[in-house]
Amino acid sequence: MADNSEWRIAEPGYDIHRIDTYETLFALGNGNLGLRGDFEEKAPAFHRGTYLNGFFEKEPIAYGEAAYGYAENHETILNLPDAKLIELSVGGEEFRLDRAELQSYERYLDLHNGQLVRSVKALLPNGVSIEVRSTRIVSLVRQSIAAIKYEVRVLDTPGGKPVSASIESRLEGKVANRKAGKDPRVGSKIARNAYSITRLECDDAGARLLIATRRSGLAATAQVRHVWDGPRSWTLIGPVSQPSAEASSAVHRWEGTIEPGQRIALVKYMAYRMAPISEEDLLWRSAHEELLCAAQDGFEALLREQREFLADFWDSADVIVEGAPDVQQA
Repeated sequence: MADNSEWRIAEPGYDIHRIDTYETLFALGNGNLGLRGDFEEKAPAFHRGTYLNGFFEKEPIAYGEAAYGYAENHETILNLPDAKLIELSVGGEEFRLDRAELQSYERYLDLHNGQLVRSVKALLPNGVSIEVRSTRIVSLVRQSIAAIKYEVRVLDTPGGKPVSASIESRLEGKVANRKAGKDPRVGSKIARNAYSITRLECDDAGARLLIATRRSGLAATAQVRHVWDGPRSWTLIGPVSQPSAEASSAVHRWEGTIEPGQRIALVKYMAYRMAPISEEDLLWRSAHEELLCAAQDGFEALLREQREFLADFWDSADVIVEGAPDVQQA
């Protein structure tokens, strides 16, 4: 492929009825860590998902009459705590694609650079016009690392006056697998409460969460680190978590005012790792070290690693088919 557009799998436009399709098409993964292509905003969504290869739970299969050779357990890859969540509010109005008037919308999977990019210009119900751009990667070099750069620019406000705004980043521990119903091909037997949250810690820069399965003997950790780029007048509210006995999520919230033309950005680094429950202390520390290293190296370094990895990959794997771009992509 030569033309950059030929390296992109693009969504033709926002369509709430095709969210399920594009959450699948825009999934990112590296063989160890996988993120579904759901939006950073919690809604709208079909099924939010984050997965680690091999992190599963099992449950006994109930037979009316058992016999030799029957499988003993259901085994299900589990949906993990959701670290992708970022919520934006401007002028007291929450940014949601299904409530805003979209003036432009673009989302594409860049196969050349290894990133999922979304760019939206929207008019909110309160008359504020904004531009939101998000860039998401799952590192092909660092098997436990993913990152999101979430950028916001206010284009216009009623009367051109400054408005209040906030960005909220969440690490959500209570998630569910998609229910199978009567068809095991489209969901899982284990829908909820597949793991327990055994540890949650927060500081001003991020949060760490540890989970353990009930039967398969596995532990996993989801950890986040933030780098904020915005006006110094903005205030960090939090981190906020529930009392320890009921803790399931952590929230970091930045609040302030923003004028037309101003830009704010949040980079969210994420680390996911798993291990046997007997090694959870080592798991907790090693994931944190890897997360800190990624944050210290920076988002541009992660993007550069993606480009270099894929340049080497496509150098030997690219097949050129003459004709229309969609023929080449196929």
